[in-house]
Amino acid sequence: MDGLGRAEQAAVERVNALLELLPPALDRHLAPTGLTLFEITLLGRLHASAQRRLRLTVLAARTSATLPRLSRVVTRLERRGLVVRRPCEEDARATNALLTDAGAAAYERAQLTYHAVVRDLILGGLSAQDVERLGMLAHTLVSRLEPQEPARAQGGAARQPWEPASGGAGSSSRTARGVTGPG
Repeated sequence: MDGLGRAEQAAVERVNALLELLPPALDRHLAPTGLTLFEITLLGRLHASAQRRLRLTVLAARTSATLPRLSRVVTRLERRGLVVRRPCEEDARATNALLTDAGAAAYERAQLTYHAVVRDLILGGLSAQDVERLGMLAHTLVSRLEPQEPARAQGGAARQPWEPASGGAGSSSRTARGVTGPG
């Protein structure tokens, strides 16, 4: 096949438009929370983790970020008292990010706004079946792009944030983690 067909080209152009338009629109709508979408996602991953703590390398994988980007954002959140860095007790070479009480409170306060924005900008007007299809399509695309998380590469059972928490292909949890919430 030489080039993209008409339907393929239209689909790719729509995905490109979505990738350009959605992140800044979400951040604009989330501005009243004082947090960006990425910051809410990062705080959410820490909030959901054991003891509200993750190694920076694992946190980078779970937020689909490079380690340098994650480090810059963690530094910004540290300055605001929402996160602190601590040496990893299990591995002296590693550093953990720890969610502070202020960070947990900021994350929890942001959730109502986040959910309203996601329902408005992403899920609004979609049927339950459309949401399920959206989750499945997003999962298919992301699973081809996302590098393995370090714990999984070492044989661990860590799950990516966009993967279903449990259940099979028909499970409604498929959309619940990756589409409707960062944490």
